[in-house]
Amino acid sequence: EDIGFDSMRPGILQRFPDKSIYEKTKIQHVEVRFSNLCNCKCRICYSSVSSAIASEEKTYGRYNGPILKFAGPTEDFVLNEIKQYTDELEAVTFSGGEPMLHWQHWEFLDHLIANNKKIDLLYYSNGSNITFKGTHITEKWKHFNKILYRVSLDVSGSAVDYWRPGSGADWDTIVNNIRDIKNKSNNVDIVYIITLAWPTLFRIGELLDEIQKINNGNFEFNFNAMWEPKFSIQNLPLDIKQKAREYLESIPLLNKDKCKYITDYMDSADMSNIMPSAINHLKEVDIRRNQSFIEVFPEYNDLAKEYGY
Repeated sequence: EDIGFDSMRPGILQRFPDKSIYEKTKIQHVEVRFSNLCNCKCRICYSSVSSAIASEEKTYGRYNGPILKFAGPTEDFVLNEIKQYTDELEAVTFSGGEPMLHWQHWEFLDHLIANNKKIDLLYYSNGSNITFKGTHITEKWKHFNKILYRVSLDVSGSAVDYWRPGSGADWDTIVNNIRDIKNKSNNVDIVYIITLAWPTLFRIGELLDEIQKINNGNFEFNFNAMWEPKFSIQNLPLDIKQKAREYLESIPLLNKDKCKYITDYMDSADMSNIMPSAINHLKEVDIRRNQSFIEVFPEYNDLAKEYGY
């Protein structure tokens, strides 16, 4: 927050301005993760929140836990818990895994509709799926007043197949899904969440151009600071940080404030000592997926080879 990044705290304070709620036991907003079921193997993710990654890592002996992990002793535990608070809730956030794949998510929407509860719905989604057993999500959303659909996008085009690969998660499908939602609903706000990671840093301008095309003009986007140490933009050597700064400042759709947020965060620490392990990790995953980091991101060809790619 000190360098300008959004966090959950000010968002919640804005949503619930009545300070008396802190003196009550009433639960007004809850974030639910029913399971780690997800169709994507994002490079920035891990097995606890992606069953696809858990499955891959188990195949290669890198993980020995359950592929599908539920948030509770049974797969319907969280669903049954939040149903108890239906009368109290004013908002619910769905995350995952990928919430659109969770049957519990769809059943809870049906439960809210049956009880005529028009609470706010908030999502974190990869944008790859908007139907479940033949039902389009907008058929459910039309029963609610306000939807905030946050779509995680870090790269565009064919680079998606490398950075956020998954069944049905190609760029064209995601674009078509977003346009479909926009065409079929008028109560949905779409916000694009871009996770800052050094491999994708020089693709932000291209991504913003593509998002602008999807929206035929104005759109809202926010940046998420990378929590995975291997991919933090603080890892970049000083010379590449300077190139990144010049690149970011040249992006027309990136205003000065957001540009400064990124560069201040990038310069707030020197973690370049982590780069060798980061490159080794990319190489290891590339081998098992038969992919090539330097083919997809040639701007890092020299850096990758310097550290043994």
